[in-house]
Amino acid sequence: MIESKMVFDKHMFRENAPLEIKKLLSSHVNVLHGKEVVFKEKFGLIPEYEVDGQLFYLYPVSKDWCTN
Repeated sequence: MIESKMVFDKHMFRENAPLEIKKLLSSHVNVLHGKEVVFKEKFGLIPEYEVDGQLFYLYPVSKDWCTN
């Protein structure tokens, strides 16, 4: 499958993500905003980002949380 690249958009995330996910990622959203998301399948991946000195990755990332 062809890889497509999009970026995480905090406004789209807040609008479309389930409440439980919003709560889990509430302290990460500003850091995630604008990060590149790579889609190889149905869901995307943000391979590495840092919050408070700790490294994280985010999977799955829904396309409706992203913009081109």
